Amino acid sequence: MAMVRGWILVQTEPERARPLCDLLRGFSAPGVRVLAADTVTGPHDIIVHVEADDVDGLPNVIRHATGDAPGIEHVITCVVMD
Repeated sequence: MAMVRGWILVQTEPERARPLCDLLRGFSAPGVRVLAADTVTGPHDIIVHVEADDVDGLPNVIRHATGDAPGIEHVITCVVMD
């Protein structure tokens, strides 16, 4: 089975990017792994590189990794089309 890779772009409330990124960094769950998570400048505050066993696992990474942590305003999931 081929792995699915993607990038998740996250907008956060002010001052929430770093703590949320720390929660994301190194997260893994059955069928899903965060390869990298970085705080960045620009229209998004965090960029997360993920891989999953199937495309259905990608959109749930942020919710599973951060739980009920406050501060996430918007999430965009981009699937790599290799």
